[in-house]
Amino acid sequence: MYKKRNICTRKGTYVKETLSPEEFAIVRKSYANVIQVEDFNSISEDFIKITVHDPAFQCVETREKLSSLFERAFIVASEASWKEIGIY
Repeated sequence: MYKKRNICTRKGTYVKETLSPEEFAIVRKSYANVIQVEDFNSISEDFIKITVHDPAFQCVETREKLSSLFERAFIVASEASWKEIGIY
């Protein structure tokens, strides 16, 4: 399971407090408002999408492995290192 994921809402993107400073800096480059939380269960807002950073640049390949979910979720490899998942 990827540990470098963030949850996007209208307010901003949420990351775990345990995210490394290097990974936080990567997320910060893509989002204006980054909010650190201990647990994703503490987010009370509706999710817009979940994004996953893959430093191995395998997002295109892993997206295809998730093809069984394509009818229920919108899964995009927006870059080689970023995957976005939204629910229809």
